[in-house]
Amino acid sequence: MSIRVALGSKNPTKIKGTQMALEKVMKDVTLIPVEVDSGVSKQPFGFEEILKGAINRARRAFEKVPCHYGIGIEAGVVEIGGKYLDIHICAIFDGEDYTLGTSQGFQIPEEVIKEIKKGEECSKVVEKIYGIRNIGRREGIIGYLTKNLVSRADLCRDAVLMAMVPRL
Repeated sequence: MSIRVALGSKNPTKIKGTQMALEKVMKDVTLIPVEVDSGVSKQPFGFEEILKGAINRARRAFEKVPCHYGIGIEAGVVEIGGKYLDIHICAIFDGEDYTLGTSQGFQIPEEVIKEIKKGEECSKVVEKIYGIRNIGRREGIIGYLTKNLVSRADLCRDAVLMAMVPRL
């Protein structure tokens, strides 16, 4: 029997990263991307807001289609040691409880964080500063900064894998 997993996003990088993670831990899985509202700002700031977005996406995806698990991935900015890092948090909801995982974090360039602090969304800032459109639906700012050594799909994959740890 195929395990059905609803992903609370139709973002291609979240879909790719989730698919990569699920294929590592499940033999027969069907991923169903669904558009849901995260219930948080377009540019989440702080662990609590990012976590809330991930949980909301997971629960709402679970409720939207018949499935075994709902997965929510939310990216945002956290302050650590006076620096600002981008992280992705994943929540996996099974109808009763959720498990959590995060991606690795990376420091956001000063010229980008300066605009984010003014209320701009990261992808819009990257478009304005670097001239790259829809980066969050492609390689992500991490892809640009690392010359594609690491992609946003990699960050999503790792967040999903870490959230799967208690379920393995």
